[in-house]
This record gives sequence, structure tokens and C-alpha cells, in this order.
Amino acid sequence: MTKWDDINTIYNAPVFAVNKGSIIKLRVELDKPLEEYERDFLSSFIDSWTFPRDGKYIRSFKVLRFFIKEKFFEAELKYRTKDNDSDELKLLCQDLIHYFNYYQFHIVKWESTLLSE
Repeated sequence: MTKWDDINTIYNAPVFAVNKGSIIKLRVELDKPLEEYERDFLSSFIDSWTFPRDGKYIRSFKVLRFFIKEKFFEAELKYRTKDNDSDELKLLCQDLIHYFNYYQFHIVKWESTLLSE
């Protein structure tokens, strides 16, 4: 039977405030190693990731730095915009959960740290 990850057990909202221009470090650990083609996909996915809002697609983050190993990745993300009504990081987490679940990977740790306001 396939196990599906639940965002409420993985995602922890940041304990810090973010604004347009804030820089965060995101670290995501997985239960098993990614193949090379899967690792190549992640940086561009995060950099081009959008979410719908009022009939538009909002591109919230710019990837400043991306580091990946077999079972984890870290990304330094700069907020291009900050929507006061949305938790963009949670939306990104949900989309990554969908991607990883489809390929039967599981997120074992999701951690975000504020680097610069």
C-alpha cells in the first residue's frame, strides 16, 4: 500500500516574519537517495514555482543558492513578493510533497531558517 505524506505532519510554519526581500534557508531531508535526473529537476522547479492568486500566477521565490546531496537539499530563497494572505512556503511544501509522493519519496524533515530580513 502506498504511503502518502501529510503536510500537517511535515510542515512547521516559520517562527519568524518574512517580507519582500527576506532571505531564508530551506533544508529538506528525504527517506531515500534521489537519482541524478531527479536532483537536476529540483532547483529549476523551485526557482520557477508559482501559485495562483486572483487569476494570476505569483512567483514568490528566487533561488540564490542550491545545494543537493543524495538524501537532502538546501536552498537559499529570496522572497520576490510576500502575500499577506498566503503562506508561500507551505504552498511550496505541499507541491513538493505531491511531487515526492508520486515518485514514492517521503520528506522526513522540513526546516526553514531566516538568513536576512
